[in-house]
Amino acid sequence: MFDNKTIVTTFVDALGRGETECLKTLMTDDIAVACTGTPAFSAAICAAAALLKAATADGIVFTALNLTPEEDRVASETRARSILHRGAHTYSRYDFLSFLRGGRIFLI
Repeated sequence: MFDNKTIVTTFVDALGRGETECLKTLMTDDIAVACTGTPAFSAAICAAAALLKAATADGIVFTALNLTPEEDRVASETRARSILHRGAHTYSRYDFLSFLRGGRIFLI
């Protein structure tokens, strides 16, 4: 079994690469996502991962700047970069707070 920090970093990497089968192994069936701001994709996580992969030339590369695991949660400050099919480069910053239950993420 992986530690919570490894589960969260693997989840974010799989999200960026659009690996839906991997995502399914890392989250519960009843996962909930709470977002602030104006996210570009508000569909279910696996559908969003597929959209992200389709919208970019090579997926999204997430880089964890800081990870803080505490009991059943991991806080992460993350930077993301991608190249859209039209050639534009995108750069974003995200703060995730992921909660885990039974080795799987159930709330972000």
